[in-house]
Amino acid sequence: RAAELPLRCFTTADGLADNRVMRTVPDSRGLLWICTNAGITRFDGSQFQSFGRAQGLPFPFINDLLETPDGNFWLASNGGGVILVRLSAAAASRYKVFSVSREPSTNRVNRLYRAPDGTIWAGTDGGLFRMTVGFDGRPVFARVPLRVRGHPEEMAQVWSFASDGEGSLWVGTRFGLVRMLPGGRIVSYAIREGLESDLVLSLLFTPEEGLLWIRHQSGLAIFKPPPASSYGSKPATGDPFEDRSISRVVAAKQIPSTEPVLPQAPGAAAYFETFGASGLSWVSEITRSQAGVIHFVAGTEAWEFSRGRFTRLRDWRLRTALVTATEDREGNLWLGTRAAGVIRLAQFGFVTFRKSDGLGQGVSSIFEDRAGELIAVSQGWRVSRFDGQRFHTVRANMPAGGGGSGLARKLGGVPGPAGGRGVRNGVGVVRFSGLLGVRSLSTGVARPH
Repeated sequence: RAAELPLRCFTTADGLADNRVMRTVPDSRGLLWICTNAGITRFDGSQFQSFGRAQGLPFPFINDLLETPDGNFWLASNGGGVILVRLSAAAASRYKVFSVSREPSTNRVNRLYRAPDGTIWAGTDGGLFRMTVGFDGRPVFARVPLRVRGHPEEMAQVWSFASDGEGSLWVGTRFGLVRMLPGGRIVSYAIREGLESDLVLSLLFTPEEGLLWIRHQSGLAIFKPPPASSYGSKPATGDPFEDRSISRVVAAKQIPSTEPVLPQAPGAAAYFETFGASGLSWVSEITRSQAGVIHFVAGTEAWEFSRGRFTRLRDWRLRTALVTATEDREGNLWLGTRAAGVIRLAQFGFVTFRKSDGLGQGVSSIFEDRAGELIAVSQGWRVSRFDGQRFHTVRANMPAGGGGSGLARKLGGVPGPAGGRGVRNGVGVVRFSGLLGVRSLSTGVARPH
């Protein structure tokens, strides 16, 4: 078995709306929101609460979530446009649905983004839109042309956004990267040429280094953008400037284990072609932690960049397709998966298990049995076996008058005949014979020892 990280997996069994996760988003109060194919789920640090069709959500397939200044939320739905959610309102008026346009593709909203100047942008399967919210709370959508050469606006799927220190808006599309300069002029960047699509899944700008991190459909690009002034003062209505600074870089075949040489000069780039088509994740994200650590996911791999070095997060349980990475208020890393819920990587190396994880109350003993399984014994003769993710608990079939309401002290520590297992109680020792495992304690017959 490979080394184990302090991971904890959460699925619909723990309260998620669905195991197919699209994005995870922390809000201003420190709560974590999980967007899924069957609604949204809120995690408050100890439990999950979901909002789906049963709670009145009109379109449950949610791609993204954006918090409003007054504590409400806009949801990006996959087919229903955007949805305003007022959780404090009565159930009948909690959700309001707004179409982006009459074109169906524009109502498949992939991402909502609030730029530093307060502008809200909606990236859809049918192009880019500026979203302006009126005094009545109703949004108005205006198409913003991307002018990607050879592709009509309604075909330019938009998947990601970032802003830099000069006020440029960076837009990741199906056909490469677009930079909208402060004056309105557009610069287009191909990431890899000769492909049917040039999909930019996620963007992250790090102002300290002035680097743009680009999660591409087949790799990771790191780009040092030239100053906006380097593109001249051509009117915004002119044709986009096409910059091949990224696409002309020779791709490295793997992420280096040593300290990589990051782009230093304006216009310089690096590209790591490590993710083939088999590992393509249609929703993937690059994020930066409070401590400055960069995380990104690709296929079944999770990576981090810290102190000038790439490190792959290796664990035998990370075998499912990963789609998103987010840090919560405690510094824990949350990984969203395509079909297996969410995975939490604890920052400080400890994972807490509670009654909701199958444990009884008042744990008195923890040990490893002869089969190498972890066993916890708790109040009321509850015996819990750990399967690597959660505990499975049975109540031992103790004889009447044997202190069954008291605290079990030890299981498996008393020698017995083959197949036997001894249990100490408050007044002595009883033995179970012929057990096939911990489950058999609930039906086995206990005799004084």
